[in-house]
Amino acid sequence: PRFARLKLATEEVFTSPLCIFTGEGDFTLSENERQNLKRYVMNGGFIIVSPGCSDAEWNKAFRRELAAVFPAHPVEALTLDHEIFSMVHKITGVKSSRKEVQLYGITVNDRLAILYSPEGLNDSNNAKGCCCCGGSQISDCAKINVNALVYALVH
Repeated sequence: PRFARLKLATEEVFTSPLCIFTGEGDFTLSENERQNLKRYVMNGGFIIVSPGCSDAEWNKAFRRELAAVFPAHPVEALTLDHEIFSMVHKITGVKSSRKEVQLYGITVNDRLAILYSPEGLNDSNNAKGCCCCGGSQISDCAKINVNALVYALVH
């Protein structure tokens, strides 16, 4: 009924097949967090990633950390013919209130392991206590998240 907060530096992260990463501001992962992130993804874990409030500093930090953890698996743009855009809902375009949005991913062993959006994939319109700070929310974020969940369950 609600999300559980897991710490990337602990073994607890390996108890969930799906994780959501979000946040604001600059950050650097510890060596233990980097090792667990790589182990989690390489062993079948799936991560949905988007910054809180479309935060540019968080996006920059996250991309830097991905490059450090996955040098052999670059972040690549996902095209609309990728399976994740048709698992349950047919997604024909990804838009926010401000612009067209590109979703990205990291693929490991022919499986999308990280779905990354530089804009909000969290359904803040239906979140209690959201600050509504003006981040760019993806219009069909709930449908994309449903597709991502089903994708994670079948892959």
